[in-house]
Amino acid sequence: MRIKLAAAILFVSTAASAQIGSLQNGRYRHIATGVEFTLPAGWSVVKASPSSAKGDTITLLDSVSRREAAVWIRAEKHPSGQIQRLLIAALDAKAASRTDLAGYRVRQDSIQPRVIGGQQALSAVADYTGNGRPMTEYLTWIFSPKTHALFYGRTPTASLDAFRGRLDAIVNSAVVP
Repeated sequence: MRIKLAAAILFVSTAASAQIGSLQNGRYRHIATGVEFTLPAGWSVVKASPSSAKGDTITLLDSVSRREAAVWIRAEKHPSGQIQRLLIAALDAKAASRTDLAGYRVRQDSIQPRVIGGQQALSAVADYTGNGRPMTEYLTWIFSPKTHALFYGRTPTASLDAFRGRLDAIVNSAVVP
């Protein structure tokens, strides 16, 4: 459900009636964590709601590629010295959880440590088969001492480069306190 207040759009969970975030001037801000990111032209927020593992999921739609992407966010405490290990563990856990996607396999050569908005991050690409055709999921985790964020989206394998570029425009704009 969307409620308009002034120039902002507040996203409300109908189940919990809790405010999730706001979108103003193309910049989304998650209330509970302070995570922010910019939505480039063609992107929109279609849903924001509580999700698995006590996090929130913001579902995005790219009108250019006609693909959805999502951002999963949760406040967590992480010792700074443990973040690299936690990033690898998050990748391994996600790969193990994707049992519903046929042949899901992370491309080992795609695993890329990054720094986004001053925070440690990790990107990876995984291939699988969906409805008999080659599909790819692109994922980027960003950890800070206070927050865990995962940006991800799925696309036909042949469209990966274009889709990754569009999703990276959002990921690269992220501020994760």
